[in-house]
Amino acid sequence: MNCLLITCKDTAVLDVLGKPLLTTNSYYLKTVFLDLVTSPRIDLTSDGHIIERLKSGGARIPVGLIPKVTGIVNESSSLLIQFNNHFNVKSYQWKVDNKDEKTGNYYLSVDMGGKKGKDNVWFQIVKSNERKYSYNIMCCLGKTCYPVSVYIVNGEHRLAVNDRENHIPLNFEFVKA
Repeated sequence: MNCLLITCKDTAVLDVLGKPLLTTNSYYLKTVFLDLVTSPRIDLTSDGHIIERLKSGGARIPVGLIPKVTGIVNESSSLLIQFNNHFNVKSYQWKVDNKDEKTGNYYLSVDMGGKKGKDNVWFQIVKSNERKYSYNIMCCLGKTCYPVSVYIVNGEHRLAVNDRENHIPLNFEFVKA
């Protein structure tokens, strides 16, 4: 599924309580998966891979959303995503690794020092039909945006984008931290 960079005016992205996301707040990303009681969550490995954890428990890492214009986060507006205050050291901005030639995937990661990839990658949040307050995160590579999906690599559920048509977008909900 491809979508061109578009802007939807005044359509706020809402958290699980129906409140608009604000750039001054941090949020936990929760993946929507077959109405599980304990929802999977987005986490970070020690080597910088962004993954989906299927087990509950442990510390959760909130994300910050940084659009070009501060205030309320609107659907389809270009924004940066970062993990906030991970290990109480600093914020880690999401990026896209170079294309994995074997799988065709562009895996999402953060820069933990020395990793190669594309910096300042813009994302968009678009409404999903899965649940009332669920959304897809789109990763924009050039002028085309692709949905973030999950791929299993060495037992890890890694977040990635792929320019092929045969992948299923991952649905997310936002919970205020």
